[in-house]
Amino acid sequence: MKHITRSFLAFVIIAGTMLAGCNLLDVNNPNSLVEDDINQPVTAEFLTNGSEATVADGVSGFLAVYSVASDELNWVGSFDAWQDIMIGNFNDPTNQFVDQEYPTVSRARWWADDVIQRLNEFDSEGLLSDRTQLSRAYLYGAIIYVTIADMFDNFVFTDRAEGGPPIGEENMVNLYTTAVEYVDQGLSVSGISTELEAALLGMRARANYSRAMWSKMNPSVNTADPLINDSEAVADAQAALAVMGADYKYQLTFSPSTLNNYVAQQTNQRIELVVNPSVYIVADDAGRRVKNIQYADSTVQLQDPIDNIPDPVLYNSLVEFITAIEYAPITVVSAREMHLILAEAAAAGNGSVDFNTQINAIRSLNDLTDYSGQITQLEMLQHTRQVNLFLQGRRLHDMYRFDTSSPQWETNSTAESTPGTFFPISITECRANPDVSC
Repeated sequence: MKHITRSFLAFVIIAGTMLAGCNLLDVNNPNSLVEDDINQPVTAEFLTNGSEATVADGVSGFLAVYSVASDELNWVGSFDAWQDIMIGNFNDPTNQFVDQEYPTVSRARWWADDVIQRLNEFDSEGLLSDRTQLSRAYLYGAIIYVTIADMFDNFVFTDRAEGGPPIGEENMVNLYTTAVEYVDQGLSVSGISTELEAALLGMRARANYSRAMWSKMNPSVNTADPLINDSEAVADAQAALAVMGADYKYQLTFSPSTLNNYVAQQTNQRIELVVNPSVYIVADDAGRRVKNIQYADSTVQLQDPIDNIPDPVLYNSLVEFITAIEYAPITVVSAREMHLILAEAAAAGNGSVDFNTQINAIRSLNDLTDYSGQITQLEMLQHTRQVNLFLQGRRLHDMYRFDTSSPQWETNSTAESTPGTFFPISITECRANPDVSC
């Protein structure tokens, strides 16, 4: 029998069990678990919960790296590897935090695919009693595939201890195609809830939009024509909004009984990072926290461009993020993002959607004055994306295509000298995998 890495299997089993709130396997010693112990149809829900947990762990880990690379988070602690990322040097495979979090993303991808395969085997044998679990598994697979394609310039798909060649920078775009295929499979499962359908449709819109975004980043950043008008993303966003509530969000959640959110832990508990006081927050005298989270004007410095008040969208996001400490949720897709996809398509010339209608559908959620041309559409779009997609792994892409620099980027950094740079295969993978060189 093949043995799965014991520490990883123990993590998956514990996480899956805690997400379900009950015991999973009748075993005496978790360290004795082998593959046959989980290759049983009765484990389907726990396997899917384990996939959710590993994907949440991978997303939260690398979201910290990505957000420090953008202008959203700053380094204020003791680990100077964060400083290297903050000043714009992203392409170093030896960076401590790139190297630390790369395996969590790799593990999440492997487990998501493994769970999809196992559940399909159960299903083909007529042994999967709850096919919703298969739909969920496809959703988590789509999330991690899009995350990898968004955040890395190159990646390696390994099978436990077996290495493999890099995907190749020019082939990373194909991960979005896989994500769309996974969503299609998830949607093909009959009887799924409206909530799950909304998450899947939103994820497909995001995957199609991100695939178009990839083309704006490669082979070089297209600042001359930065706007995206993708017919598939538009159709998916419209379909998603048809089943989403007005302020629908699909979030990865964290708790003391499951796992913490790494980016929130580094910011709110360890205070290694801080939301950027140069752009977003009113900081305390030490520059390490917001001044007073109870009040918008002592929390937020970024103003709404029409009402000229501390932006309430950003304030609400900061309250959610900061007060939950290390257990803040991560928004994966939302109705707000669907409206943003449609608004951008309209700004790019798509006459089937109206820019003002889509932007004002978002602004009305926070009782803000309707947009009616007070500033340019491009300025309105950029601000609305900045505050509504805060800490969701979208900002660095927008900074590149809209030719915006972080105040912390140094002039000779890779971010400034080679716009469109994201993150490399880590040094640990390079050293362990004979098919990879750094």
